[in-house]
Amino acid sequence: MRILLVILIALMSFSVRAESDHPIHISVAEWRYNAERNSLECAIKLFTDDLELALTTRNGDSRWNLATDDQIPNADRYIYDYLSQTVRVNQENTQLTMKWVGAEYNMDAVWCYFEILQFNASAAFEFTNSTFLEVYPDQTNVNHFYVGEESSSFVTNKDDREKTIKLINE
Repeated sequence: MRILLVILIALMSFSVRAESDHPIHISVAEWRYNAERNSLECAIKLFTDDLELALTTRNGDSRWNLATDDQIPNADRYIYDYLSQTVRVNQENTQLTMKWVGAEYNMDAVWCYFEILQFNASAAFEFTNSTFLEVYPDQTNVNHFYVGEESSSFVTNKDDREKTIKLINE
């Protein structure tokens, strides 16, 4: 009975902490090459509270209220501006433009969607993901890339922000 009580107290402590300051700082991005559109499509999952802190740090405004009825107008624009500065794809010495598709807002996480048009999957590219590194030194960004049935994954963090990638080896 005593062990059960200790476990219950530990779980309650963790859940209280998780609401205000979760102990793990991570984002997950899924990148898929769309051969039909010749584009690289991305869905990135960001913790809502982390995103609000990063937007506040970058813009100085703290009234984001993401995923609520009081959400700041044009939240998508601010998020796109932030992500276009922290997630970059360069190919053939040119930074490729991310086209914003939209976002889904939940209390716990925000899913952001964008695509890069005219992407050459046969050419190597430099990839940078420094999302939230300005607010959390322990931030880890997990990136999964898919081309058809083939996949590769890697992380970026404060010590390793950039990767050179080739999706299709000919």
